[in-house]
Amino acid sequence: MNPDVVVADSALAETVESLLAGLTSPPVDRVVLLVPECPSSSLLQEAVEAGVRGFVVRDGPIDETLRAIRAVHAGLPWFDSAVAHRLLRLIADRRQGGGWSAFKDDPFTPREREVVECLAEGMSNTEIASRMSMAQRTVKYHVSHVLAKLGARDRAHAVALAYGSGFRAVRSDAGARP
Repeated sequence: MNPDVVVADSALAETVESLLAGLTSPPVDRVVLLVPECPSSSLLQEAVEAGVRGFVVRDGPIDETLRAIRAVHAGLPWFDSAVAHRLLRLIADRRQGGGWSAFKDDPFTPREREVVECLAEGMSNTEIASRMSMAQRTVKYHVSHVLAKLGARDRAHAVALAYGSGFRAVRSDAGARP
């Protein structure tokens, strides 16, 4: 069975690529991805590179999801306004020479990059778990891997080392919509 449009939740897999790999003959140009209110730049980068053409906030109105499905089915892109705002900031950052990920020899997985962004915002594990739609123990796992990869003694030290090495994140304005 080949669906006309695939609606996938970004929280269901560690990476967008692994989420789409589970589909049989995915219509790569007809995927709508459900994302958190403020998706990370790494999630958006990975999704765009994987061929996702529609982005809808997971907890948004159902009619927004239906509009996205119809648009993507017609071959058009669809971006929730918060996602569109984030993508425009990514493009602006890329034009300024930052690229999608300016961290030299980036050792992080997409989820770990998202964790570093959250740490830089001073978020607790509970807040990170909520934003990333994952269990707190999974957040602890990612934080410990970030600390180990950087050789950091604590969260603040990890952020300082990451940014000191060239890591650049596109910061979100929590809850802001254009």
